[in-house]
Amino acid sequence: MNIAIIGAGAGIGLHAVKQAVEKGHMVTALSTNTDQLPTYPNLINIKGSATVSEDLKNAIKNTDAVLITVGTKNKKTKTLFSDIAKALISVTADLNFFFACFGHHGLWGRRE
Repeated sequence: MNIAIIGAGAGIGLHAVKQAVEKGHMVTALSTNTDQLPTYPNLINIKGSATVSEDLKNAIKNTDAVLITVGTKNKKTKTLFSDIAKALISVTADLNFFFACFGHHGLWGRRE
């Protein structure tokens, strides 16, 4: 499976990258900080931002699944997650990519 992991540089994202590549999946990792990302033949590291549509498009094109694990320690960041959602909706529409979001409020998605 081809998996894109957005927010892959630390925490849950980094753990997900390691677990996915060790299970043999092809992984594209997008993070603003790629210093901690390991080197594997089945891992593509992209240094970029999930709020930048072009970076996001490069990370998720030709993937079967996208895992968003973005986090921040910056308590002053008020719009990070909504900015990522806006970029994701725009990019998935351009790529004709089905998405479903899981969260504490349930499941929602869009299919073209």
